[in-house]
Parts: sequence; structure tokens; C-alpha cells
Amino acid sequence: MLFGLKTQSCLTRSLRLCLLVLLGLANVSYSTEIPVAVIGNYAAYPGYEVGYFTDNDLSTDYASSGGGAASYVDFQFPGAVAVGSAVYTDRTSSGFFNGSYFGGPYDNVYSFKLIFSDDPLFSTVLWSEEYSSPNYANTDPLALVNGGYGVTAHYVRWQVTATEGGNPGGAEIHFFTPEVAPEPSVGALTCLGFCVLGGCLHRKRLRPGMV
Repeated sequence: MLFGLKTQSCLTRSLRLCLLVLLGLANVSYSTEIPVAVIGNYAAYPGYEVGYFTDNDLSTDYASSGGGAASYVDFQFPGAVAVGSAVYTDRTSSGFFNGSYFGGPYDNVYSFKLIFSDDPLFSTVLWSEEYSSPNYANTDPLALVNGGYGVTAHYVRWQVTATEGGNPGGAEIHFFTPEVAPEPSVGALTCLGFCVLGGCLHRKRLRPGMV
């Protein structure tokens, strides 16, 4: 009986391991960055052109030329895609030359909107949401779109709604798909199936008096 109990315990541990693997996969989610192209913006201050807003360099800024709360940048996605979140970094070189990483605290954005549309003129609005931008010269918390469920759109406008100075903008902005939990792999499901099958077959073999 002792051998049977040890084998059963081994199978139980294997089954638990397979279940832990599957539960671990269920708790992991992924999102991917969506490439964008700038199709319009409030006129930039010389030396702070809009291309700096998406150049993957936190030390360089886009800054509007006196746009204040009217400052905006329009982006186009590769097509109609689901957008689940955005990450915005406020200006980091305000008050000194672009690329200085001076840190402000000038021209910082207090709040902004993300406006989603299916046309480049934004004559129709699919979804609009306002976000606060705490502190200055820093990367904001993740801006969830529609609670993270996302909105399917071809265009998005980043629109300043409140600012400390006349030349707001940003160091970086990036957009991401909604987070999706991966499907369990064939290998993980096969492992689980064999563990369950092995456990069932072994129980049928076990008889009182086994040693």
C-alpha cells in the first residue's frame, strides 16, 4: 500500500504543477505598441518640432508655439485598431535648450484629452476621455482607454486641456493595444490531460493490500 500511496502523491503533485502553470498563464497579459504617424499639430516652437514627441528620447520635447490649452497633435494609426492605453511624458527640457533634460517646471501640462475618430478631421468622435497629468517633467500613470477595454479607431488627437504655460507639449507619447491574456499552449494542455488521465488510471489499479 505504501508504494501506491507514494505514486498517488507523485501524481497529485504533478497535477498541481500543471494547474499552477495554467493559472500562472491566466494571470499574465500582454499588449503591443501601436505605431503612429503625425498628421497634424499646433505649430511648434522653433527647435521643438513635433517629431520629438515620438522619437523614443525622453530628453527631447515637442512644444507648441504659444498654443496654451489649444495645443494638440493628431496621430494616425496603420488602420482601424483597438487602442487600450497610452503613456504620456510631459516636457522634460522646458526652460532650457531641447535635449537638455532640464526638467522644468515650466509649461507643464495639467490635463489632456485623447479624442478618437474614424476620420482625420475629427468631425465625428468615437470616444473622448480626459486625463490628469500630475507633477511635471515626468511620465504619467498608464492612461487607460475605456477602462482598458479599448476603442477601435483610425485616428487619435492628443489635446491639452489645462497647462501652466504657453508652450506645452510633451517628451513622449505611445499607444498600446488592450491587454490580452494568452491562450494556454498545446503543451500545457497536453501535460494537464496526461496528469489527469494518469491519476485516473492509477486509482483504478490501486487495491487494498498493495505494498
